[in-house]
Amino acid sequence: AQNGHCNVSTHDERNRSLGLWVSLQRQKYKKNALSSDRIQKLNSIGFIWDTIEITWDKQFDKHFNRLCAFKAENGHYSIGFIWDVQEKYSWDSRFDELCAFKAQNGHCNVSTHDERNRSLGLWVSLQRQ
Repeated sequence: AQNGHCNVSTHDERNRSLGLWVSLQRQKYKKNALSSDRIQKLNSIGFIWDTIEITWDKQFDKHFNRLCAFKAENGHYSIGFIWDVQEKYSWDSRFDELCAFKAQNGHCNVSTHDERNRSLGLWVSLQRQ
């Protein structure tokens, strides 16, 4: 358990031959050319059959955590270009804006004549129809 895992790279100069052997075991496994006894032995030591899935899971967790931190800091998940403008102004996001307006002003009577809140006022007006 020197390295704590069985994911030996073929690019690791010190363990190149072992990395090639590990790669060969994965290839045989994918082709159903590896005996069940060998599969069981490799499973018993935590052998990773699909390195792409493991890499994806690690990357997903890393980026998901970054996205949560971004939301905590900025109050939204919108990063970069907005492809669907209607999605940006979805009912839920408008409702959130209305809640913030009420918290600040003590009411939900958003005027369509208020320059800063005109689009919210129009949305509120549509909800009342």
